Amino acid sequence: MKGQVLGSGGKRPTYTLTVLLKDVERTALVDSECSQSVIRQNLVLPEQRTPQSQVLIACVHRDQRQYPVAMVRLNWRGDDETITVGVIPNLGEDLILGTDYVDFTSLLEKASQEHVHKAWWEEAPFGASEEESRKPRITLSRKQKREQRWEHQHFRDPRDLYPNPLRPRSSQPWGILDKPNMKIPP
Repeated sequence: MKGQVLGSGGKRPTYTLTVLLKDVERTALVDSECSQSVIRQNLVLPEQRTPQSQVLIACVHRDQRQYPVAMVRLNWRGDDETITVGVIPNLGEDLILGTDYVDFTSLLEKASQEHVHKAWWEEAPFGASEEESRKPRITLSRKQKREQRWEHQHFRDPRDLYPNPLRPRSSQPWGILDKPNMKIPP
């Protein structure tokens, strides 16, 4: 167990699952870059720790430390399993299941079935969904495009847009007074 790697290379892994630990639901992080399963110290009873047994764990910053080892009963999918874990005081997760876990490959298979990996172009903002990419592309002529563009436009009477200066706007022949109370300016 010398030189075990703990961490995820600066990126937080995204696959978690719910396990029963001492009949309490806990979140377990599945980390393919962690070769030793570890648990937070406050979740382990002193009698669960293995005396005189320690594991050397190296984090991503190349810092190596010795941590105590404990035997923990874990229930996942109705199966009770006893696993050996490193006990870390300030762990960010309740439990991290590393590659030493017996059912690690089945965990990864489950993760790949649950999380459908999208192609990089579908994650891009210009990417099309599968339904959109299956639609046949319809090409229109210039005339059809022009008609489609002007189809939903609503115009007022062109005489209102461009008033004739010779046509009076009111009942007065000169077109200045719109209201009867208005006086002609000198």
